[in-house]
This record gives sequence, C-alpha cells and structure tokens, in this order.
Amino acid sequence: MTKFRLIESREVKFLIVALVWTFLWNLVFVQWLFSFFNANPSIAPPLAWLIHQTGYIIMFGLFGFVLFKELPHVTRFALGANAIFIALEIAIPPLCVSTAGDLLLAPGNLSCLAGNDTMVSWFVQLVGIPYGTPLMFYVTYIGGMMFFFTAAVLLLKQRELWQALGRNLK
Repeated sequence: MTKFRLIESREVKFLIVALVWTFLWNLVFVQWLFSFFNANPSIAPPLAWLIHQTGYIIMFGLFGFVLFKELPHVTRFALGANAIFIALEIAIPPLCVSTAGDLLLAPGNLSCLAGNDTMVSWFVQLVGIPYGTPLMFYVTYIGGMMFFFTAAVLLLKQRELWQALGRNLK
C-alpha cells in the first residue's frame, strides 16, 4: 500500500518561495510604488508603466532564478510570466479606457496611471487610433490581451524550460 502524502517536498519548496515572495512583494515593492506615485502625481503614464513593469520583471526574474537557475530560462520565464499578468490585468477591472474610448485618468487614480490598459491605449493612439472613439476601447482590451497572451505563449512554449523546472524541483 502506498503512503498518501498531502504535499510533496518539492511542492513545499515552491510554496515557501511563493509565500516569502508574497510577503516581501507587498511589504517592499507595492508600498514603494504607491509612495512614489503619490509623491510624483504628474508622472507620465509610459514612465509609470515602465516602473511598474520593471518591478514585476525583477520579481519574476528572482522567482525564476529560484526555480530554473539558468539565465536563458530565467529570462524567458520572467518575460513570459509578466506577459501573462499583463494580459490578465488588461482583462480585469478597473478599466482605464471607457467604452467610448476615453482615457479615465483622474487625480489619485494610481491603478490607471501605471495600468497596462492605459499603456496599451497610449501605444494604440500613437499608431493612429484616437481617444474618444469606441475602436480605442476594443483595440485596447481585445487587441492588447491577444498581443500579450501570444507573447506569453511564444516565450513560455519551449519544452526545455519546463524540463529544467522539473530537474530543479527534485
């Protein structure tokens, strides 16, 4: 008869890393990010977005290093995981572009200042779709999610990435 185990030792390692990361992430980076945006309310959305994403990429890179320990895998994991989070964050409210296509930046709305949908809409208007049109809403939320999910799949698709994870969790 085999012994039933609720959780394997490699799962315990992963869980410990995830819990420590969650604690440090919310204590250090999130607090710093809100303080920074409160101190600099006139910061441009592209710069706010870059600061926001740099923190995530560093975090996923550190998390990936614990899991993979090989720089190519760490890099692909960090960028791929970040792309998944961007796509999911675009899909989850608060929405920062109205259905009429207007940007909803208001004083004190820090989530929209550095929001992924704000940055996608900013890029879309550079390409030629103006704010104030319903097309802006659809391209931001449908096109943005499709782009970042595609990027995530392309970055995370390599089999050796997941084989390396299996080797390192043993």
